[in-house]
Amino acid sequence: IVRMIPGFDDSVIAGILQHHERWDGTGYPVGLERDGIHLFGRIIGLADAFDAIVTARPYQSAGSFSYAQSRIQEL
Repeated sequence: IVRMIPGFDDSVIAGILQHHERWDGTGYPVGLERDGIHLFGRIIGLADAFDAIVTARPYQSAGSFSYAQSRIQEL
């Protein structure tokens, strides 16, 4: 779907596709690791993790900035 949007170059598409990959290779959809994950994927993944921690959900209250920072540093 994203490939059909004019102006999205390969870097943006890689970031979107890879933002659930993890540095240790345990992510998805491919299981990429370390430098195999595009920089944009790493940045979007970081933002996604931060948002998931500090945003209240029906099943979980929002975490603090310092809690998010410590959890992300563990990754």
